[in-house]
Amino acid sequence: MDEQQLLIMLREAFKEEALERLTSLSSCLVQLERVEDDMAGSDPLEVAFREAHSLKGAARSVSLSDIESLCQTLESVLSQVKKGLCTLQTDDFDLLHNCVRVMEAFLDHFSTTQEADYRKQVAPLISQLQQLSEPCKQVAKAVEPQPDSEVQPAVEAAAVAAPDPADPSKATAPHVSSAVPPDPAERTSPSVATKDGTLRVSIHHLDSVMQKAESLITLKLTVSERHHESLSMAQAFELWHKDWNQVAPQLRRLQNRSDDLDCDDAQRAMDSLLGYIERTHNALQSLETQVSRQQQRLLQDKATTATLIDELLEEIKEIIMVPFANLSASFPRTVREVARTQGKEVDLLVEGDETEIDKRILEMLSSPLTHLIRNAIDHGIELPQTRLAAGKQAKARLQVSLARTQGGRVEVRICDDGAGIDLDRVRAQAVDRQLLTEQAAAELSDEEAAWLIFNSGLSTSSMITEISGRGLGMAIVKEKVEDLGGHLHVETRQGQGTCFKLHVPVSLAVFKGILIQTRGAELIVPTVMVERVLKVSRQSIRTVENREVICVDGENLSLVNLGGLLAITDRPITQTDQIHVVVVHDSEQRIGFVVDDVDGEYELLVKGLGEQLRHVRFFSGASVLGDGRVVPVLDARDLLSAPMEGAGKIRNDNTDQQMARRILAVDDSITSRMLIKNILEAAGYQVTTAIDGEDAFDKLTIGVFDLVVSDVEMPQLDGFGLTSRIRATESVQEIPVILVTSLESAEDKEKGIVAGANAYIVKRSFDQSNLLDTIQRLI
Repeated sequence: MDEQQLLIMLREAFKEEALERLTSLSSCLVQLERVEDDMAGSDPLEVAFREAHSLKGAARSVSLSDIESLCQTLESVLSQVKKGLCTLQTDDFDLLHNCVRVMEAFLDHFSTTQEADYRKQVAPLISQLQQLSEPCKQVAKAVEPQPDSEVQPAVEAAAVAAPDPADPSKATAPHVSSAVPPDPAERTSPSVATKDGTLRVSIHHLDSVMQKAESLITLKLTVSERHHESLSMAQAFELWHKDWNQVAPQLRRLQNRSDDLDCDDAQRAMDSLLGYIERTHNALQSLETQVSRQQQRLLQDKATTATLIDELLEEIKEIIMVPFANLSASFPRTVREVARTQGKEVDLLVEGDETEIDKRILEMLSSPLTHLIRNAIDHGIELPQTRLAAGKQAKARLQVSLARTQGGRVEVRICDDGAGIDLDRVRAQAVDRQLLTEQAAAELSDEEAAWLIFNSGLSTSSMITEISGRGLGMAIVKEKVEDLGGHLHVETRQGQGTCFKLHVPVSLAVFKGILIQTRGAELIVPTVMVERVLKVSRQSIRTVENREVICVDGENLSLVNLGGLLAITDRPITQTDQIHVVVVHDSEQRIGFVVDDVDGEYELLVKGLGEQLRHVRFFSGASVLGDGRVVPVLDARDLLSAPMEGAGKIRNDNTDQQMARRILAVDDSITSRMLIKNILEAAGYQVTTAIDGEDAFDKLTIGVFDLVVSDVEMPQLDGFGLTSRIRATESVQEIPVILVTSLESAEDKEKGIVAGANAYIVKRSFDQSNLLDTIQRLI
């Protein structure tokens, strides 16, 4: 490796260290600004001084003179503050934060065409820092960049106490709610995330993962052994086939009974056949033993493999768990910048920053949390004079907290004590943007009105600024949280403040999906979006405001036919009395999707659909099952946002007709009559009963019926006579008749056919599904 390559490698390492130190320095400056007494002796100042000194030395080691000079001058200013020769005002802190910001930008655009632009900003900053320290008479020698050997004694003493610049693990990141947090090197977190997408992992955890990975060697050997065992069984079958090929000709001669086959030949053929049968029996017994043994071994292998994979995944999860402080460390500067811009005073309190969470989730939460914090200051928190007039303290309180909850999830809260959300203004904006009618907006509860802020394009800000007013931010926040499999909740009280609660998983676990079937098609629904799976009777479906619903937990749950929504038409619709309902939900709503069957939950590897199919609606990817089948994965958000009108009815296709169809049930036995009546009414038909044939005919002539179900053996007029009379009467002769009777002889069935019955069902083998199917065919 030549000198230039070594320098490039060292600068990459420096970039990682420097970004951490700058984050720590920024947090210390925010805390230092809040110190009211004895700024010179405060812990945040000491930490900030050490960070500047360490960063200066590290920059010198990689020949970055611009960063070195800026840090040298910054260190000199902080040194004078430590001696009590200078005090820092708000404008001075603005300058110090600007120094940090320029160094961060310089590192972000390292080795790019924009690097020179940020280099040009360094010299003016050094000049401003020198002007800041001029009022202190004893800093004449400290304002110019000097070698370490020429720095003032106070600086040298600090350098001795400072951590090794080459050891970034000893950087200190302050906690906003306390003076100075524990040194990161003392934390128990197995990993430290850096801003360039890398992760520093402890040797202990790498050793543990390596041990798990080495265990997979045993698994590889086991799989190889199982393969050899299967080859052995395959060879046994091959020998059996060869044996059969030798015996088969003799067997065919016996079957043909040829005249030239004498007794000796026949005996030899029989002996050969008997020998073959015995060998086959022995071979099958041996194979049976081998298969049984292999089944037991495969069962053990399955358990071992599952344990190894689960343990390895858990180890990997532990490695990528990082403290919330990795993200929350940037919040103080964000709050300070936005508050300064808005002319507001905000006291930030961060809780739970030692709680560990998946690095990938933390990265995805960065944008939503930053937006909610900026939004709270811009929209919610009032100006100091407004707060004082309302009887509040001039300085607002903004709290960001993270805590573990049940079910492997965390709750992130962003709460302020500001003015709260103006829900009347939200309703008015929704009406102006034609999201709701005036009447619908007026009927919204406060909780429902608060949810409107997550609609794209809706904002209560009267002016578009770089912070807010476009109405896109909250919609993006909701989308990002739901992408993580989480959900949102918002609470607001006029004049008292607003609190956003984000519930997200602690880690991004292996994808789990529920395999379903609808109209013959197999699909996967992400488990994280499924609230529950139900099996209910079609008869429990009601129509409310022209929507089919069932009652779940005392509330109406809208139902949608998934096959109809997806326009799956290549398979017939399955009609059964019981239906499966998969309840899909997000933060805003829940809908029950009706499917034909639910096969169970699986851990799956999901692949994207590729660029050409990326915009296909309702689908987010595909997965390959254990048997090689490729199954599409549904996009639950698309399902929830789709118009439901075209999905079709869920009750039987003939449901509407059934509700209008009237059936006359005729039987002289009250028990049989009530049984038939209950069966038919449960199926959705309107049923009228008659006690015999005469009563039935009278009701037929004065009413309107679509079908008759009648017993045969009845007084006055039996079922045969009733059927004949119906066929002879023009006004009712087209009505189908089903005879349900205990008479099962061929002669009786013949009588029914002659009388004009459309179907003949024997009570002894009576099956209600047979009756219902027969009715459905006839009407």
